[in-house]
Amino acid sequence: MWYKDGDEIQAVALIIRHGLPFGFSYLYCPRGPLFNFQFSPPAGGFNFQKKSKIFEGLLEKIKEINAEEKAIFFKVEPEADFPFNLSDFGFVKSEKEIQPAETVILDLTKTEEELLAEMKSKTRYNINLAERKDIKITQQATHNSQLTTFLELRLHPKEYYEKLFAAHSPNFSVELFLAEYNGKTIAAHLLVFFGNPARTTDVVQSGGQAVYLHGASSREHKETMAPYLLHWEAIKQAKNRGCLIYDFWGISEKKWPGLTRFKKGFGGEEKNYPGAFDLVFAQFWYWVYNIVRKII
Repeated sequence: MWYKDGDEIQAVALIIRHGLPFGFSYLYCPRGPLFNFQFSPPAGGFNFQKKSKIFEGLLEKIKEINAEEKAIFFKVEPEADFPFNLSDFGFVKSEKEIQPAETVILDLTKTEEELLAEMKSKTRYNINLAERKDIKITQQATHNSQLTTFLELRLHPKEYYEKLFAAHSPNFSVELFLAEYNGKTIAAHLLVFFGNPARTTDVVQSGGQAVYLHGASSREHKETMAPYLLHWEAIKQAKNRGCLIYDFWGISEKKWPGLTRFKKGFGGEEKNYPGAFDLVFAQFWYWVYNIVRKII
């Protein structure tokens, strides 16, 4: 959904309805909303009152949606801090975050040599090892027979990936990177490309970025270090497209120590997200929801 001020789109948000038991639900906006003033402010910028008005306008549209959905609450997990306090608009800090609270970002404006130099020595070694093992990397931009191969390694139901591949636009694409060894697929990465770097003034753009969404690998031939080469080839592909950043999409020393160590080996900068915030529509059921969630 979006909010317009005159003829200009000033804010956009992906709204997902999450079903709960007994017919209840909540609305969810991952890594958003996104505002025009975050990416392409007009000459002179927006003042605080203008930004607040835009956010209020977006919330009114959310409430219109909820008039039909009858959700318990609306959860947001912003990409970055807003220039105002969400508590001033009725939001409370959520007890539950859905998206990872931290990630690792690579700056793709750097040269390949600079990116390699900033990696851990073990990561560089494993990339070279995979190349010496003659790992072949292929790329698929559409839903085809290669998706079946990925599904054999998948973490989510088949329908999830089919819907993901079906969702595409000029500013959004999902692509599959496969690693083959001796003619057999042993690892796969699913990447999402956001934005057209040539159109950085568009509200839904942030200069073009690649996001590592999912990965999977076979238990066979782990010694080939295929996932390292998969990432490196994906990073180079994103750089060649003009993307400005490569997002490893989530780290946590506590929850995923091994995966976090793997991702941090590629260098980059660690980024912390603001967290999750809830706008409560039904206070009693929100209280019940939080109690039940802690029990189960």
